[in-house]
Amino acid sequence: MEPLFVFSLFSPLSGGCHTRNHYLYHMKIALAQINCHIGNFESNTRKIISYIRNAEAQGADLVVFPEMAVCGYPPL
Repeated sequence: MEPLFVFSLFSPLSGGCHTRNHYLYHMKIALAQINCHIGNFESNTRKIISYIRNAEAQGADLVVFPEMAVCGYPPL
């Protein structure tokens, strides 16, 4: 399985206070670095769903995938 990076993002309240207790919300974002295959919609979709479940298990609120992850794209 390709890497899945999960990190936290905090949004500060007005006033510029940067202590953890003064943040409005906390969001965990997962970056899914997957290898997609051209035209293999079924396999690509299964892989995406697997990454979503993995990210969810790690507490992610949002999962970001590469452009054209479902349909695949040719290497550059």
